[in-house]
Amino acid sequence: MKKANQFKKTLANFGFLLKLYKKYALGLLIAGIIIPLVFSPITSLLNVFMNSTLLGKIADGSPLRTILYVAIMFTAAQLVINVVQNIFSLLFIQVKQQKLSFDIQREIYETSLATDYKYYDNPEFFGDYTWAVQNMPSQIQQVASVLQNLVQSASSFIAMTTYIVMVGPGVLVVSLVSLAINAVIMRKQNKLNYGLTEKVMPKIRRVQYFNRMFYTVDPQADLKATNLRIPFFSAFADSTKNYLDYVIDINKRFVGISLLQMLTSNAMNIANIALILISLGSGNMTDVAKYSALLAAASTMQGNLQNFISQFMSLDQITMYTDRIRRFFDHDSPIEASDGKGDTPADTPFTLDLDDVTFAYGEDGDNRKEVLSGLDLHIKAGEKVAIVGENGAGKSTMMKLLLRLYDVSGGEIRVDGKSIKDFDVRKYRGRIGMAFQDATVYSLTVRENLTMYREADDETLREALRKVGLTRLLEGEGLDAVMLREFDDNGVMLSGGETQKFALARLLVGGFGLIMLDEPTASLDPLAEYELNKLILDPARPETTIVVAHRLSTIRDADRIYLIDNGKVAEVGTHDELMSANAKYYEMFTKQAEGYADR
Repeated sequence: MKKANQFKKTLANFGFLLKLYKKYALGLLIAGIIIPLVFSPITSLLNVFMNSTLLGKIADGSPLRTILYVAIMFTAAQLVINVVQNIFSLLFIQVKQQKLSFDIQREIYETSLATDYKYYDNPEFFGDYTWAVQNMPSQIQQVASVLQNLVQSASSFIAMTTYIVMVGPGVLVVSLVSLAINAVIMRKQNKLNYGLTEKVMPKIRRVQYFNRMFYTVDPQADLKATNLRIPFFSAFADSTKNYLDYVIDINKRFVGISLLQMLTSNAMNIANIALILISLGSGNMTDVAKYSALLAAASTMQGNLQNFISQFMSLDQITMYTDRIRRFFDHDSPIEASDGKGDTPADTPFTLDLDDVTFAYGEDGDNRKEVLSGLDLHIKAGEKVAIVGENGAGKSTMMKLLLRLYDVSGGEIRVDGKSIKDFDVRKYRGRIGMAFQDATVYSLTVRENLTMYREADDETLREALRKVGLTRLLEGEGLDAVMLREFDDNGVMLSGGETQKFALARLLVGGFGLIMLDEPTASLDPLAEYELNKLILDPARPETTIVVAHRLSTIRDADRIYLIDNGKVAEVGTHDELMSANAKYYEMFTKQAEGYADR
């Protein structure tokens, strides 16, 4: 039963990878099977008959010219076959294989984007994601290689076996015994190889993390100006040592296996060489030619049969690798699955209702962490509200719930009176604009960075840059200039404050039902902050706006302020109303004001 289940799993994994060939490169798969099916037996027979024919001519005392002519004819035939195969490989196979690798990478990335955000909190998911990125392109090519080699080896094996049975069947017995031993050895090697890859992967990821920290820009100031390099180099050394120690341990196990494999692989050759030496001793040149040809045929047959068995052994490896790859693809993602399904939000400012919303990270048990508990919040269309509270109060979590990166654990979130679960998630998110304290720009053109939410004409984009005070970006190449210096030494670089301004410019393109901002002006000087806050909270702007703020002085002009404490709304009102209440908001604002005064 266990073997039957294993066989079913192998077929399922094999089929999973073959479906990707059907989707992206069916022609490559078919061509890769037909070419070796046609040429492999011809090449094998040419090699065998060349040895036999040449030795026969020598034994018959044929003229040197005749012998050379025969050798040239056989060599020319082999050359033509090799040239045809080489041209086909260079101009078709290799190009298609590289394209297939790119297509598979895109498939992985599209799957990651179609996977619910909650899985990104799970290190095991990242392990599976990394595993898929690093191994799936090779495994998809391994499937084709297995099929191609099975066909090639089988066709050549049949040709060689037929020849051996006709000329010297005794050689076949030695070959089959040797191959049976090799089959057991290869199975053991596959398991060791998989164990090495799976157990070393976490160690490699740790090494890669510190590699990335050393060659990316962001940590460089800390590495140069602080003692951060000490724990970094220490952790890098420990990670590489752990990795190498494990590799050494695995390789020790390979030593004995490799030695046994080499001994058994050469057993047939030794037996055949002995037969040739016996023939030489008897002076029978005909037997020498026969056994020489048999030696070539048996060696080719053994190589093909060993390759044939090796391909079946590879199925074990493919199964082991693909199990984890499929686990990455098989995550249930009901949120992202609603893309293309559901209603389209109205093209008007959102009305928001959060009724008795609860949310907890993690599953039930020790890992569960409740963040929101009975949150009630109601925002009118076009209203400009601020969310305040201490760190960990649930402000950022609330924004993720509004964006539907997570679904609530309890209660309901409604937009315009309708549950957000009833909307097409992509169209719903497309009506929400975001700007955060740690805003990101990408190594694309200024225009492409500004239109990451939606397309807009150039004049709209220029006006957005003018409003946030980034007119310098309109100089030179303007909207066509590339940002950052990842690929262009003349790329546009922004300061921290300019990056926040740029993030706000993206939102001025318009067309949002809701804008959410999390400390959007924290890196700006007071004057620039004042001007941009006026822009954000401008009553004339139609969008419903939520600003999460830690500097309370920046949100005094908000229509309403919600203070969240212990996962629920503790206070709500205008700035003046909350100050008059003389409660927690008053305490927080007063302490911040005292801090600024002390400076």
